[in-house]
Amino acid sequence: FLLVTALQFLSSWLLLPFYLSRITVEEFGVNELMNRVSLIAGMLVSLRISGAMANQYFQIGDEGAKRRFVSSLFMFTLLSAALGCLLFLFFAPRLFDLFFADSGLAFWPHGCTAVLTGILGNVMAPGLFFLRNEQRLRPFLLISAGFIAFNFFGQLGAIYLLELDFRGAFP
Repeated sequence: FLLVTALQFLSSWLLLPFYLSRITVEEFGVNELMNRVSLIAGMLVSLRISGAMANQYFQIGDEGAKRRFVSSLFMFTLLSAALGCLLFLFFAPRLFDLFFADSGLAFWPHGCTAVLTGILGNVMAPGLFFLRNEQRLRPFLLISAGFIAFNFFGQLGAIYLLELDFRGAFP
């Protein structure tokens, strides 16, 4: 389970040379803002149900009841994420214009990607919590590694294939 955290940390270090070759120091600050937007979006949409589920999870003794509990939390998080995505996609561009007007920071593509990544991370949290606590290492690693690879190659694709930086297209 430590391997997943190490992979996440390592993937950010592996991206550093690509960032340094294409992104300015100012844009690293913009990237950090995007990370914060992602965290806020994920917390608001999922209501941090995955964090609260630990209070009840360990009191349930029956394996079937645990599965039903995690499944219902996953479904709630999935539904709230779908509704949240619609709301964020409607309101977020306006909020970006309001809060980041002087920075020239555009909602699309990186703001949108940050919001959706934060939401997806929270949607996956109940399932990952279950797999980790039931010590189901193989599916936990596969799902986590897939999410890391998706983010890693998505960023590389945006930087090199689409030639996008944090303000849109490279000048």
